[in-house]
Amino acid sequence: MEFLAVAHEPSEPLNRFVESLWFARGQIPYQRELIAPTGSTVFALNFGSPIRQGVQGSKTAPTEMVRGFLIGPHDRPIVNEPTAETHCAGVVLRPAGCQTVLGLAPSAFRGSVWP
Repeated sequence: MEFLAVAHEPSEPLNRFVESLWFARGQIPYQRELIAPTGSTVFALNFGSPIRQGVQGSKTAPTEMVRGFLIGPHDRPIVNEPTAETHCAGVVLRPAGCQTVLGLAPSAFRGSVWP
């Protein structure tokens, strides 16, 4: 199955808080990938197979995300391991957007991935 990933940058006033809205569906042709560190927070809803995610170099094993996940701002790569077909939609929040959009302080989950 082909892998489709689409991202959209919203216009004002939403783009003050939201970097992008995205959708991904399909199966990557490899077992795992690393997602580069950013100062952003990623909130995603999972409509497909579970995805294992964790922080590279962490003593904690990747966690299986079934319904969705929240990736906090991080300074190490995120390990992304889809178990089968990916079918997700999400939001990449700017540093100030996490508190405004989700009502959560990004410092509470910095460097981590939450199911």
